[in-house]
Order: sequence, then structure tokens, then C-alpha cells
Amino acid sequence: MLSNIIQEISKVCVFILSLPKTLIFNFYYLPFNQAIKLPIFISYRLKLRDMRGTITIAQCKTGIIQIGFNSFGFIVGHGEALWSSTANIRFEGKARFACNPKLRLAGELVFGHEFEAGHDFTLMCQKQISFGTHSLFSWNVTIMDCDGHRIFDENNIEINRPRPIIIGSQTWIGCHVTILKGSILPEGTIVAAHAVVTKKIDEKACIIAGNPCRVVKKNVHTG
Repeated sequence: MLSNIIQEISKVCVFILSLPKTLIFNFYYLPFNQAIKLPIFISYRLKLRDMRGTITIAQCKTGIIQIGFNSFGFIVGHGEALWSSTANIRFEGKARFACNPKLRLAGELVFGHEFEAGHDFTLMCQKQISFGTHSLFSWNVTIMDCDGHRIFDENNIEINRPRPIIIGSQTWIGCHVTILKGSILPEGTIVAAHAVVTKKIDEKACIIAGNPCRVVKKNVHTG
């Protein structure tokens, strides 16, 4: 009983500490009639390094989008939490980013309804990344549609341009997974822990694993 009371008090304290940044974030990105409802909650630990680009939301409900708060029952330390964006971002519905996300965003992003990412989620976008509905990501997942640096050949032509990433609906991504540029995961894909995804997966409703990843089981579904 006492532990539950302490937990609820802790939640209230975190909300109060997070309110100033939450207000700034909502009124910066959203029109007044949406911002006043505070559809986006952000943690006071989230560093707002760059706030450009745009955010549009399909549903305007208080707290429907949360960035930087504990989830999955884990209580973790004070790691880095970063927001740096020049991107055009659309949220189709509910979205949750657990504590310590690192979000370096440009280009175009779409987050489908019921998006959920565990703690220490790293997302780096330069071109285009889209997530289908009911996408679930465990902890320590990294997604990059670029290499983070540019490489040129002897003719000064860039040889490692960003490539879009498409993640379908009803996808489950295990812990410590890396998803790199050009990856396409169809509906119902389950990615095993520590897998590295670098390509298009043609098989729907399958489990992929390994580095490089490969299909290890077909005709599966999430409960």
C-alpha cells in the first residue's frame, strides 16, 4: 500500500517538473486550439536541442503522445534524453517513448497509432521513416535511415545516401535490435533480440533473427 502511494506521488512530482517544457513544446509546434489540450507530454529530462520542422497530430487528446517517461515497468537512471528535429512529423494516434530516447530527426516521419518504444530508443532520420499501427519496440533499439556521416568516391560523388525505412503494422522488435537504411519490415514481423536488419523482408508474419537477419519461422502472429 505504501509503495503504491509513493509511486503515485512520484508520478505527480515528475508531471509537475515536466510541465514547463511540455507547455513550451506544445505551444511551439501546435496551433493554439490543439496546444491548449496538451496532447504531447515531454519529460523534464528531455534536452530540446533543436526545435524546427513541424508536428501534426491526427488525434488531439491530452497526453496521447508521451516522450521520455518510464514504461514497461522499468525504473532506469538519468541517461541522455535528446530531441533534435528539423523534420516534418505526423502522429496518427497514441505514441509512447520511454525514458532516455535519442531522437535526431530530419526529413519525413510518420508514427502509426499505438506506437511504443522502450527506454534508450535511438532514432536517426535524414530522409524518411514510417511506422505502421501497433508497432512495439523493446529497449536499446536503434533505427537509422542514414550512416550518420557522408562518404565520397574518387569523383567526389556521395556513395552512402540515406534510404527510407518502412516498418509495417503489428511489428514487434526485440531488445538491442539495429534497423538500418533501406530496411522494410512487412506487417506482422517479429524481430528477435540483437538482430541487425539491413534489407527488405518479403515474408509477412514471420520471425527474423541474426546478423545479417534471416527468416527463421513463418506464419506466426502476436497475441
